[in-house]
Amino acid sequence: MRLFDGSRIKNPGPEHDHLKGDALAAFTRGQGTYAKYCFSCHGNEGEGMKDMGPPLAGSDWATGDPEVVAKLILKGMQGEIRVSGKIYKPQVPMNAFDELMTDKEIADVMTYIRNGWGNRAPVVAPDFVTGIRKKVEDVEGPYTPGDLR
Repeated sequence: MRLFDGSRIKNPGPEHDHLKGDALAAFTRGQGTYAKYCFSCHGNEGEGMKDMGPPLAGSDWATGDPEVVAKLILKGMQGEIRVSGKIYKPQVPMNAFDELMTDKEIADVMTYIRNGWGNRAPVVAPDFVTGIRKKVEDVEGPYTPGDLR
């Protein structure tokens, strides 16, 4: 397992010119949240880690329905997953972050993964995550990909 090297996570550059003001601030905060919680399974550059987490770079999941992304961050996920046409079989379930991260942190990290590494998708607001958190408050255990798609 690689240790985090913050210098390897890309800073906002020309590929992020569509992000301005509050959106760019959320992206930047999300980068820090990603470094704290996500990189060890999804890689410094969102490339994924064998048997741990699928890639987020170029991922149809990362840029797809934000409700799905919020649900899996909040409650975790386990099982075989198809990402952008390729099958991944993580050996460890994704952690649930509902008790570890605030709605703002989740919104920020979602904005980061949805706009990092060449991805491009709308930013996510904390109140959106708050609504999803309320919808799934009684869900126990991690989701499976089939539960979410």
